[in-house]
Amino acid sequence: MSTKNEIILGYGEWINFAKNLNQYEETTWLTPLGQDKWTVKEVLGHLLLWDKYIHEEVTSPILQNKTLGLSEDTDIEEFNREAGRWALSKSKDEIVSELISSRRVVLEDLQMIPEEGFTNVYKDTNANPFVLKDFIIEMTRHDNHHKKQVEAVL
Repeated sequence: MSTKNEIILGYGEWINFAKNLNQYEETTWLTPLGQDKWTVKEVLGHLLLWDKYIHEEVTSPILQNKTLGLSEDTDIEEFNREAGRWALSKSKDEIVSELISSRRVVLEDLQMIPEEGFTNVYKDTNANPFVLKDFIIEMTRHDNHHKKQVEAVL
């Protein structure tokens, strides 16, 4: 995955996967991925809220030529816990719909960012260097890790 289009295609794969998950009953969505692990529902809610975060703090600021909202001060563990709690309060249909919508928003943003924008070095709020290409590739790997976990329990 190295070109802009390959990166976008890889990141977009979750849309079809999410659509296919809609066929499973709500009880299946409440299946933990392992002992002391999240449920399918919590994992999908987690991905959805990360997509919203990526849009608000990464892709939208890049498109607006603003400083990225990413910060090393963000408590990722708390963000993830909150995402899990949020997901459990929603139906599977709501989560699938919102996940597809939020992923499409990020994909549309990525399409609008020029090729060079994928390799530019941006700064986060702590002035740390940030490269969009590396970030999206890492997020795709992260998503694929969760995809394998979900597939293993279905």
